[in-house]
Amino acid sequence: MELPADPFQQLLTYANRSVAVATGLPQQTEIVPEWTGIAFTLCGAQLVAPMGQVTEILTIPAHTRLPSVQDWVRGIANVRG
Repeated sequence: MELPADPFQQLLTYANRSVAVATGLPQQTEIVPEWTGIAFTLCGAQLVAPMGQVTEILTIPAHTRLPSVQDWVRGIANVRG
């Protein structure tokens, strides 16, 4: 097959040939979003939170114990420096 001398016409020829031999698109189906979340343990309780409500995930940083506080308070920590 002889291609035209003009580069733009060559591109049109390639585009028309590719469209002529292209297979159809797959059947479109309805996309159903899946729920995403994160599971974690807090003070022995196993919990789940939706990812839309999670802003940050941290490991327990180095912390300083505080006197006269409830047992579930680990202490204070400098997270951001």
